[in-house]
Amino acid sequence: MKTLDIILHELLLSHECVIIPNFGGFLAQRKGSFIDFEKGTIIPPSKKLQFNIQLRQNDGILVNAYKLGNALSYDESLVAIEDKVVNWKAILSSGSTLRLNQIGTLWKDPEGNIQFEQDRNSNLLLSAFGLEIVHFVPQEATLLPAAEDLNPTQHHQAWRYLAAAVIALPIVFYSYWIPNETNAVASGIITIEDLNPFRKPISVSHSQAIKADPKIPVKVQTPLPSEPEEITNAAPITEAVPKVEEVSPSPEVMPVPIDATQKAPTVTIPQTFHCIAGCFVNPENAISFADKLTAQGFQVQTFKEKGLHKVSIGNGFSREGVLEIQRKASLLNIESWILEKIDY
Repeated sequence: MKTLDIILHELLLSHECVIIPNFGGFLAQRKGSFIDFEKGTIIPPSKKLQFNIQLRQNDGILVNAYKLGNALSYDESLVAIEDKVVNWKAILSSGSTLRLNQIGTLWKDPEGNIQFEQDRNSNLLLSAFGLEIVHFVPQEATLLPAAEDLNPTQHHQAWRYLAAAVIALPIVFYSYWIPNETNAVASGIITIEDLNPFRKPISVSHSQAIKADPKIPVKVQTPLPSEPEEITNAAPITEAVPKVEEVSPSPEVMPVPIDATQKAPTVTIPQTFHCIAGCFVNPENAISFADKLTAQGFQVQTFKEKGLHKVSIGNGFSREGVLEIQRKASLLNIESWILEKIDY
């Protein structure tokens, strides 16, 4: 026979909200992984649990799971849960601590409020199954000694290395630059422009760089006559007149009429926050409960998520927008909680 805390643990692995009738409800929220540099640990992702004493209305999830786990009827399962709740309340009222296996610990503070602390050794997130806490030793940063902390010998050696680098860098640079980026090798002449790496390259041929040798004879061409000779028996030149073709006018382009009544498509932004007043396994119970809430003036919606029919009494774009609906429901003694629905 499965105990009530074991069934609670199994339901919290796959549900976001599990309500214990006439006792309270557990809300689960995903928590990402993080690194604690002070303790030297890497914490895997998990589910963060919160206990809400105002969630007492029976939604049928826990009773049905108890019925299937112990082969009992619905009424027998409900009576067994109610007896267990009476026992838990007696333990808390006596000032003792109530421990739920793999879930957490419940107790009452001096003001009589029930407090809850989650079991840190149990991870309720199925996607993080098998992931454990990783311990590491943080490495301290190595600080280099300041210049004034160096002794005179080290200070002198540092200047020697710096001077060697200042001399070697230009030599290495120009040993690549002059043969590959200039025409100094081809022409045999190095100019000041060749030493400027920021100038635009100018292509110079080998013949342009060679100086004129006075021993090489230069051939002088005879000049052309200043006046042109008269051309006789020349045929008359007729100028050809280009033929102009007539261009037919292009057909008239008719304007396309625009429908002024046509409206641009609207984009609907999904409303992701819902104020949930109840979760039911049976859809008929959800519809009946929704009709009662509609009669009280709420804008009720029902939708199915993770095998449950949830009744929403209002929604909005942010959590703050739905809090006002939750306050109105609280004034009418309607227990509710806020659901962030990612995939609408």
